Amino acid sequence: MNRVYLIILLIFGTLVAGSHISMPTFTDQATLIIFKILFVLIAAMLVVIAILLSNIAMRKKVEKQLTFNEALLRLATGSSPYAMIVLNEHTGNILYFNRQFCRTWSLEHVINQDGPIPEQLTGNIISHCNAQIAKDTPVFIETVSNHSIIEDEVMLLDGRLLRRFSTPIYNELKNYYGRFYIFEDITEQKRELEEIRHFSFHDKVTKLYNRAYFEEQLKRLDTIRQLPLSIILGDANGLKLVNDTFGHKVGDQLLATLAQILVNSCRQEDIIARWGGDEFAILLPKTTARETEKICRRITKACNEIQDSPIPISIALGQSTKEHPETDMQSVIKAAEDRMYQCKLSVSRAVGSTFLSTLIKTMNDKTYDTEDHIQRLKELALQVGQSFNLPQNELNNLVLLAELHDIGNVALDNEALNKTSSLSPVEWQSIQRHPEIGCRIVNILPDIPHIAEAILAHHEQWDGKGYPRGLKGEEIPYISRILAIIHAYDVMTHGRPYQQKMTGVEALAELKKCAGTQFDPGLVNAFLKIIN
Repeated sequence: MNRVYLIILLIFGTLVAGSHISMPTFTDQATLIIFKILFVLIAAMLVVIAILLSNIAMRKKVEKQLTFNEALLRLATGSSPYAMIVLNEHTGNILYFNRQFCRTWSLEHVINQDGPIPEQLTGNIISHCNAQIAKDTPVFIETVSNHSIIEDEVMLLDGRLLRRFSTPIYNELKNYYGRFYIFEDITEQKRELEEIRHFSFHDKVTKLYNRAYFEEQLKRLDTIRQLPLSIILGDANGLKLVNDTFGHKVGDQLLATLAQILVNSCRQEDIIARWGGDEFAILLPKTTARETEKICRRITKACNEIQDSPIPISIALGQSTKEHPETDMQSVIKAAEDRMYQCKLSVSRAVGSTFLSTLIKTMNDKTYDTEDHIQRLKELALQVGQSFNLPQNELNNLVLLAELHDIGNVALDNEALNKTSSLSPVEWQSIQRHPEIGCRIVNILPDIPHIAEAILAHHEQWDGKGYPRGLKGEEIPYISRILAIIHAYDVMTHGRPYQQKMTGVEALAELKKCAGTQFDPGLVNAFLKIIN
């Protein structure tokens, strides 16, 4: 525009100067006037031409800037993870879209580049998009009369969830022109949010409600309308034994199985939660004490019917019922808890005995000749112990050790236990774990923890080169030293998948050879006299 002003200034300057230049002498006054008028018209035409030329230059400059801005827009939106589209709502035409829009709405077969869309395709594209939207959800494009900003969610038939954001567009005169839509796929984001919300109220292992949710529901249901309000508390038997023997993964499977039993044994309106580590809680609204007892019996019966578990599944249950509004719910919970612990104490010996029997059976089933081998060891232990004049309690411990020394094998891999060729370093390391596992098992079971130390030491050697702790000489428990000799003698005389059997004479010679290194030399000499 500065150029235009300059031209105008020059022209008017010329006019002013021309007015002082001597004009040709006209005899006719009219001719003079006509000449001046023509002079002014020529000057005006020059002004108009100058303005037009300036406007054309400005228009080209604006067009160039618009082209540049459009290129920037394509660059910015072309790689965007959001689907974008611009709609002229007066004509119904789609003015612009990006490639993510095509991908989001499965339009690659219709249009394969971003930019404006031919008018004849606009209606088909909008219909195509609307056809993908689930019922009871906003349509693809909505005309909004108040020109407001829209932010909502659109559910697609394929299960995807899109967040839709729309804002009005105005032209240079500030008149409403159309809308700019952005679609963001929030399916995964929503799933993660739902998962977080789910696990804020649920236990990850059992999929039951957690204690926080249970206590919220307890407050909600502790009303006169829900009376009688009953509660059952349960403590899973043997979870520590399973965790220590088979690992926490198997322990988690036991908890999940028990949780499913509780769900199957209760009603849909009952609230079942994992109360703590191995404890469960069940809230039963409008349930009498007698009805609660029936549910407890159903749970116990269902536990007894489970067959495919490494140890028997059982749970100690305690129940209590709030029948009057003035009764404090915490006292009801305390009563149920006391009964649960009473139940656990009363069945602990029987449960422990059942667990031990199951573990012995599992041990016998895992390896070659185990049951016969253990029976021979027990008989030989009794014979040797009596010959050594062991006190009765020590003799009983020796026989029990002969029966349970390999109880830790229940947690080992069958393939490694029965392998006929040499063990790999990893397999050998695994095999060496069984004394420690056996020690943990008997420490948990009632009545037999006193032989835990002997089980842990039954693979120690006189010279300190055994495992797991490298004990030496008389550091090794006495009955463990006896068992090491009779165990080796039985293995040598009866063989193993990895070892040919020997004659009795050969076995005794091997024991004598290893006296002082692997075995207690004094006990070897005494054993040789007994066998001879």
